[in-house]
Amino acid sequence: MKKKSIAFLVTAAVFFCGCGASPDESALTEASVQESESTALTEAETGETASESKEKEVAGIVNLPVPKSKEHPPVPENEISVSEFTGIPLSDNPDESSNLNSKTWGYNPICFDSGKVYFSNPKDRQYLYVYDGEESKCLAKVPANSLNFYNNKIFFISAGKVIDPYDYIDQEGFLFSYDPESEELTRLTDFYISQPLYVGSEEIFYARPDENGKSTVYRLDEGTGEITPLYNNYCIINYNGFRYTFFNEYDSEGLSTAYLCLSDNENNYVLNTSSSEIGFPTQECIADGKFFFRKQGVKSLISIDLKDGTAFEYPVSNFEYGISDFTFFEDTLYVAFGDGLRCFQDGKFVEYTRKESPLTVKLFSGPDCIYSLIKGMDGPNDWDLAEIVFSTDEEGNPAYGFNRIT
Repeated sequence: MKKKSIAFLVTAAVFFCGCGASPDESALTEASVQESESTALTEAETGETASESKEKEVAGIVNLPVPKSKEHPPVPENEISVSEFTGIPLSDNPDESSNLNSKTWGYNPICFDSGKVYFSNPKDRQYLYVYDGEESKCLAKVPANSLNFYNNKIFFISAGKVIDPYDYIDQEGFLFSYDPESEELTRLTDFYISQPLYVGSEEIFYARPDENGKSTVYRLDEGTGEITPLYNNYCIINYNGFRYTFFNEYDSEGLSTAYLCLSDNENNYVLNTSSSEIGFPTQECIADGKFFFRKQGVKSLISIDLKDGTAFEYPVSNFEYGISDFTFFEDTLYVAFGDGLRCFQDGKFVEYTRKESPLTVKLFSGPDCIYSLIKGMDGPNDWDLAEIVFSTDEEGNPAYGFNRIT
């Protein structure tokens, strides 16, 4: 990597897409919060009585306490060196591109482990459910978002209220964990954190905006509750010793240039630059050895090969409808457009015949198939989570339908 003789003071990235709605106060109560930041939900907290029957009731929440105001330490502003990106070694760990299903503030209602699908059920107040390939069962009566599975536990964010999958920007809530074996639901914080959420071997990472909209990524030690500020950003990607970062440089006229970088904590290797006139980056993720992103407000999808820095822009602007979402499955790129599903093969997009009228809104790659959040049949606020089933139509063309799990 060639290091340029460039250094400048960085103005932290600002949350350009606005903020989500404030917590629904009707869903909260003035009940006191226990001092511990790792607090198991008790009968007093949930407002429910234990079942005297032999069948154990699922954990549930009637009301959540009002979140405490937790002052988070800021990241000091300093000079950042910028280096030319010429490629990095690819990771052998497939889990390191784990944000594929939760790209930039993305509504992420699903995670996977050992043949089981854990999901937020849009048909039942977004309560936490499990699907074993045959049937679905409620695990906890609490709305769940930003699901992660790690170390035999499900981690998620909840403010005790349902959120609109379209209104996913900057959703806040308490951090929870659920142990499927012990059936224990635990509230890990008494303060709100914000998505995106990433849980892995390097502890828990989450984003949190300040009152001015500047977002910072923090690391939380689950055992001690210690909070460490890492960098000013709203996207969490850790890949083969590098992390993704994004910052702005402003000229004398106030126009900004956004720098998309991978950082090794000493240098920021520039992947791409974008001006405010052509759209800031969004929906970032790493998959198939490539860094993917879109330009906000523009019909675009761009990949940068992490081996050599080669950029490629997919021909999505040719279509009348924009992109709803994209994902990688079995080394193939799938894109959900406003009029249906396509995959990218041999340098072009291949269209699938849609066997049902509902449209795919979000795509999620599982171990064995692609899952989709789809518009349901019962009105604009009706949603389903479903497996995508590939087949052919009467003329032998590629086709797809849905196997609903909700």
